[in-house]
Amino acid sequence: MVDGKVVAEGSNGWTCMPDTMPGDGAAMCNDAIWMKIMGAMGSKQDVNIEGVGISYMLHGDIGAGVSNSDPFHANHKGAADYVETGPHLMIAVPRELLKGMTDDPSSGGPYVMWGDTPYAHIMVPVADVD
Repeated sequence: MVDGKVVAEGSNGWTCMPDTMPGDGAAMCNDAIWMKIMGAMGSKQDVNIEGVGISYMLHGDIGAGVSNSDPFHANHKGAADYVETGPHLMIAVPRELLKGMTDDPSSGGPYVMWGDTPYAHIMVPVADVD
């Protein structure tokens, strides 16, 4: 978790939060692997992804985007690789499964976010943004 706010915590390892960063309004729901990743990010710790983790942001992160390469960029909106994504899934997999995937958000399909970090994952857009 980034700021500790939880909307709902399920009995099956799923947790939903109102924000990804304090006050950004970019709600997300995470399975147990993604909660481990979020906890590691919140404390800037490494994390070893050993299975498949699923997270979803069905409202997207419009207005609350991030640097596609650096989760800790000091000024996300000023980053050369700033990206906002509409409704999407985030899939965490062991790093070796990311090899060969594009990190280009404008490729028209899934892409890797934060590829050179322990938090690397696949972004899967599920709807176009108007």
